[in-house]
Amino acid sequence: MNIEIANRLVQLRKKNGFSQEELAARLGISRQAVSKWERAESSPDTDNLILLARLYHISLDDLLKTDDPVESAQNTAQSEAPNWASTVPPSGPVDNVQPGTSEFSPALQNFIAAALLLAALLLQLLFIVIPPLNSLAESFFSPATALIYLILGCCFHLWHPGWLVFFMIPAFYAGITGAYPILVTILFLLLGFYRDKWHPAWILFTTIPIFYKLADYLHF
Repeated sequence: MNIEIANRLVQLRKKNGFSQEELAARLGISRQAVSKWERAESSPDTDNLILLARLYHISLDDLLKTDDPVESAQNTAQSEAPNWASTVPPSGPVDNVQPGTSEFSPALQNFIAAALLLAALLLQLLFIVIPPLNSLAESFFSPATALIYLILGCCFHLWHPGWLVFFMIPAFYAGITGAYPILVTILFLLLGFYRDKWHPAWILFTTIPIFYKLADYLHF
């Protein structure tokens, strides 16, 4: 694939508000595959080209056009809808747009997904920090976590990164103090997956020794 098409794929992705991780999740491929496309090291196959055209609401011709600037996502969707409908076949594989949220912008979809996952994590956290709940949930926390994961996946298509809820199992049994590094790891991954802020989110890990220093000082 030539560098002009690779640059266009980058422009289209950014105009539609996707990170490489988010686009890869929609297409069911790895982030590394998207990165290779955008560095012109490999080319999308026919199925992925069709999925990209559907996701961006443009025709295949416009997807691969390199002589025109990329329009905004809204203008592209309005101006290219007839061509897209006639170019991309109505049957076959579809992209991973969440049911019931296709009318929302990608940013709003990400916000809803993040809010649902955070709500699940906060629910689990309550069972860690509240002693009566901790004692009550000791026998069923692990199967309840699996149930939460299935609900996130089956009802909201949050198989990824819904698997983060499983990090709360070792956090539950480690107790409040022992759970801190696990909670920091979860927050780091959330910022990376949803905001593509791997840097500077790694700075969160520097708070771990500070936390334990304070824990020793306060004797908890």
